[in-house]
Amino acid sequence: MSYLSKTTEQKLKYLFKLILGILILSTIIYSVYFALLKIFGFLVKVRSDVLAAIVAGFFMFIVHIVVAFLNQRHLKQRDIDESHRTKKVEIYKKYLDITSKMQAGMNPRLSHKELSEDDLTNFFVEFRTELVLWGSPKVIKSFQYLHKPGLSSNPKELHIAMNQFYQAIREDIGLGNKGLNDYELNKIYLSDPNELDEIMKN
Repeated sequence: MSYLSKTTEQKLKYLFKLILGILILSTIIYSVYFALLKIFGFLVKVRSDVLAAIVAGFFMFIVHIVVAFLNQRHLKQRDIDESHRTKKVEIYKKYLDITSKMQAGMNPRLSHKELSEDDLTNFFVEFRTELVLWGSPKVIKSFQYLHKPGLSSNPKELHIAMNQFYQAIREDIGLGNKGLNDYELNKIYLSDPNELDEIMKN
């Protein structure tokens, strides 16, 4: 018996909410309809020059709202892009630092300590993870090609791949590569840049 009473009470509550919702919706529809009638009646009575001024003012108001919205969106996107750029620079700088240390370690004229295999393995594991999260598609593809098995045995192809990777990094952080057509990015890390010219001729 108590179960039936509870069910009946729930039905009554649902019916009450339904009727209330219909009344609210009807009131809104009537209010909008009444407002539109008033506006239409007002516009009919207004002179054409006044009506034109009202329409122009309304149009300018809409334009200001749209412009303000777009500006706000642009500023927000710029902040996001700047924060991403800062993170990208941090990641790519770590890679460039580690590669320059590797090259310094192979140079007998420098006193830099050669990096251990464990250090390199740990670094590249971490770098690959960060690359997946932050790198652009072009950077990821050029990195994969640069570290393709067997590429290191071909110095010319290796430097081509390295140059493509460096340029992709610069593009990803908003820098241009115009004018960098002669492997200048590779030569920065070489003690004798002329050696690269000889390699690329072969």
